[in-house]
Amino acid sequence: MLAVLDGSNNVKEIYTHGPDLSGSLGGAGGIGGILAHTAGAAGPDTHYLHPDAMGNVVMTTDASGQTSSTVHYGPFGRILARSGEFQSRYLFSSKEWEAAAGLSYYGYRFDNTTLGRWINRDPLEERGGKNLYGFEGNNPLLYRDALGLETEWPISDPLGEKELFDKGSQFGRGIDPAEVRQGTRELTEAVANTAVTALSFVPPVGVGGGATRGVGAVIRRCPKAKGVLNAAKSADKFSRTPKSLMDEMVLDAAKQGKGTKIIDNLGDPQFKGMEKWSYSEKSAAGLRSEVHYVRDPKTGELMDFKFKHQAETYR
Repeated sequence: MLAVLDGSNNVKEIYTHGPDLSGSLGGAGGIGGILAHTAGAAGPDTHYLHPDAMGNVVMTTDASGQTSSTVHYGPFGRILARSGEFQSRYLFSSKEWEAAAGLSYYGYRFDNTTLGRWINRDPLEERGGKNLYGFEGNNPLLYRDALGLETEWPISDPLGEKELFDKGSQFGRGIDPAEVRQGTRELTEAVANTAVTALSFVPPVGVGGGATRGVGAVIRRCPKAKGVLNAAKSADKFSRTPKSLMDEMVLDAAKQGKGTKIIDNLGDPQFKGMEKWSYSEKSAAGLRSEVHYVRDPKTGELMDFKFKHQAETYR
């Protein structure tokens, strides 16, 4: 908004805008870019708007430099406290505040700051995710979406996702942003859990043709993601966390020294000269749990417990 006119087209209010948090005019959807509000029938009355680091207007000053109002917000923009005679139209995220409705207007959606949620659906529809009332996969600390129409990638981009969407990129054509975000989350989680088997469905890198989904959309087109996948494949494939009561019982038994020696002299530099042992149980229902661990023959110390097989159903 630049100005407010009356029925006779007389200027009643003027809003001055400048560079927003992106350093450009509108690059961050105007967040942090509102500078001043000028109004007054008896003569120009200008108040200057001061945003915090997140672009929320928290204070205004008058022409003499005196504080004319202050505002304090909750996490989702709810006004917790407000003082001063001047009532700014622009508040949380430097967006227009509709006091009568209790809503912040973001251009494409209205935000109910009391409920902490949007009241209308995402204009991206399902391309923005299954939750039509969500915002950036519920992760606005990592991603930005100033207008609610397009993802703005974070400064830290370890998987090189932005490369997929740069204009002119040979990798960026025809890829749904929601697929890449979902794929990145799956890939990151799989690597964090060293669950390499979860990535076994990913097509080979460089295979062309056909639609891609999830992890495949990231892996097949992103060189950095290839490196992450390779690191995951070289990581420990065994889980160390019990997934069932049976797993817990087998692990406890192994820690007490139960089991059978399967390797007499390990060649692994970390456990060179030590023994590899195994202990397993199988239930009447066919569930199997097996733990491998290392034993130091000199001291009898047991270490490095890992599940080779797990009974994944709690009973």
